[in-house]
Amino acid sequence: MVEESIRGETDTTKIAELALGRMRSKIPQLVAELEGYFRPHQTFLLKQLLNQFDDLCRRIERFEQQIEEYSRPFDKQMARLDSVPGIDRLSAAAILSETGVEMDPFPTPQQFCRWATIAPGNNKTAGKQRNGKTGKGNRWLRGSLTQCAWAATHDKNSYFAAQYRRLLHRGKGRALVGVAHSMLAAIWHMLRRDVEYRELGADYFEKQNLEGLKKTYLKKLERLGFKVSLEPIAA
Repeated sequence: MVEESIRGETDTTKIAELALGRMRSKIPQLVAELEGYFRPHQTFLLKQLLNQFDDLCRRIERFEQQIEEYSRPFDKQMARLDSVPGIDRLSAAAILSETGVEMDPFPTPQQFCRWATIAPGNNKTAGKQRNGKTGKGNRWLRGSLTQCAWAATHDKNSYFAAQYRRLLHRGKGRALVGVAHSMLAAIWHMLRRDVEYRELGADYFEKQNLEGLKKTYLKKLERLGFKVSLEPIAA
C-alpha cells in the first residue's frame, strides 16, 4: 500500500484493496484515511524509510541463514524443540545456544530450571508465602523462554495456554514465568531422555480435577459403608 502511494496511485479504493488479513475488515476506514496527497518531500521520506525497512529485512534474512547453518549439527534437537507450542526454529537455536544439548550436568529438570533461574521465587517467612524474586540468571535464555511462553499462550489447544490461565491470578508476569518453567522442564526431558514432545492438552487440568473429585467422593462413600464402582455414561 505504501509502495503504491509512493508510485503516485491516487485511487484510494484500489490502494485499500491491497490490505491483507484482518485489515480487510477495515477497508472502508482505510479508504477514508488514504484521502489526501503526498507532497514531494513526504514521498522522498517514505521512499527512504521503505528502503531502510527492505535493507533491514535482507540483513535479518542473512543472519537467520547463518544461524541455520551453525545449527545444522543439532538439527535433531532443533526439530524437537520446534514441535513445542510457542517455539520455532529461530527460538530453538537461541535456547540451545545458551543451554547446550547435553543435560548430563543436570540430573533432574528442577536442577536445570534452578541453573537457568527460570522459576518463580520461593520466599516463606513464619509459614507464610510471600512474593519471591526469581533471580537474574541468564537474561538471554530468560528472554527467549518468556517470549516463547507468551507465544504458547496463544495456542488455545495447548497445555501451556491452560497453565497460563490457571496461574493468571498471580499476575501476568508470574504466570509467564510459570509457563516458561514448564517449557524448560519439557526441554530437559526431550534432551536428556531423547524423546519427542508430548502435548498434554488444554483439558489437562480439568481431567486432573475430575480424577481428584472421583477419589474424594469414593472415599466418602466408602466411609459411609458403600462399595462403589464407577462406569462412564455412554456418549
